[in-house]
Amino acid sequence: MEMKLLTTIKRTLKEAPFRPFNILLDNGAKIPVTHPDCVILSADVCMVLDSRGLPWTVDTWHVSGINFEVPRRKTRRKK
Repeated sequence: MEMKLLTTIKRTLKEAPFRPFNILLDNGAKIPVTHPDCVILSADVCMVLDSRGLPWTVDTWHVSGINFEVPRRKTRRKK
């Protein structure tokens, strides 16, 4: 991960109010970040506990970006 991206993630974790986001990996996977206390980030390793409490540990070289996905609105099915 380039230092600019590392700085962006660290800044996003400190924003108030916190906005949940996804860490994007180069294989297309998304790691949801639901709370800033659920992330440990260094120059080499990114560790995240997702909303189910499952740990993700990835080499930071595989982190390609972040996004703020807007949750989909639930639509009611017509009867």
